[in-house]
Amino acid sequence: MAKIPIHIKIRKKSNPFDKADEPYFEKRWTNSWKKEATKKKKTLWLLQEGKCSRCKGKLEFEDELHVHHIVMKCLGGNDTLSNLELMHGVCHRQLHATESA
Repeated sequence: MAKIPIHIKIRKKSNPFDKADEPYFEKRWTNSWKKEATKKKKTLWLLQEGKCSRCKGKLEFEDELHVHHIVMKCLGGNDTLSNLELMHGVCHRQLHATESA
């Protein structure tokens, strides 16, 4: 039988648009992302402190996230964490577009 997800209610007086409540929502987001992300993406996200390796912007749960091989597999690269970076999908596409130009 499938496990039923448990949802934690948001604090009654919390406002996602209030700067004072930002740490609270950041912690909620981080905890939910840790549960749902793949193991490699989660580990990369933690190693990179939640920042894109290219633009250094914040990696949000809703973002399209890509894992990039620093040394391409066709050139002898591998899937170890030391050869991987987590970045926004747009940043990844831009990186490969500028490499081929």
